[in-house]
Amino acid sequence: MKKSRLLVAASTFLLCLSVDTNAAPVFYANDEAGFQTALGSNTLSLESFESGFTNGTLVSFPGFTVSTPDGEIILSIANGAGATDGTDTMGIVDNGFDGNQLVFNFDNPINAFAIDIHGALNVGGPGTLTLSNENGASGFILTEPNTTGVNDVFDFGGLIDSAQSFSTVTLTASQTGDGIQFDRLQFGAISAVPVPAAAWLFGSGLLWLAGISRRKTAKY
Repeated sequence: MKKSRLLVAASTFLLCLSVDTNAAPVFYANDEAGFQTALGSNTLSLESFESGFTNGTLVSFPGFTVSTPDGEIILSIANGAGATDGTDTMGIVDNGFDGNQLVFNFDNPINAFAIDIHGALNVGGPGTLTLSNENGASGFILTEPNTTGVNDVFDFGGLIDSAQSFSTVTLTASQTGDGIQFDRLQFGAISAVPVPAAAWLFGSGLLWLAGISRRKTAKY
């Protein structure tokens, strides 16, 4: 009986490893290290907004578009204070981000999205910055209970959903009168994050022990 239980336990352990452990959407608020770790060996496309673009409410980039449903103007900002890769940024400034939305629509489905954020929620008073997609996944990537008005704050927001792809990402800011710059957008489709080899080795060892026990029992 003991051997059967060991065999069942080992089989169950390996079965669990074969299931994607990141099935639920995972949000990364100011945790780029965690985001990069979750990516594993996957590589993403990168947009640093360096080429310049015509300001408007709908702007096209290679692989995606960005729009503001409420009519704020998306600006190409040369030598932007929020630049983290190169010198230019994409922004909604001059108190234009009044609790509204910035929508990213991707040409092909993706599983991973991340972006650098500068100067969000800095006009005083409480506020939140939320990241969501069309599948209903939604999470806070920035919460400020009592902002003091400091402009040079850098933040990072990301989302990985290895179980369900998405094509639309929406950033929603609740603070009235905010101006935000964005840089270093990372996006793409990824494969499931591989299970560490040590875990497979442990499970295989359990199966081996179960097999040895069964052989010994059969011998005697």
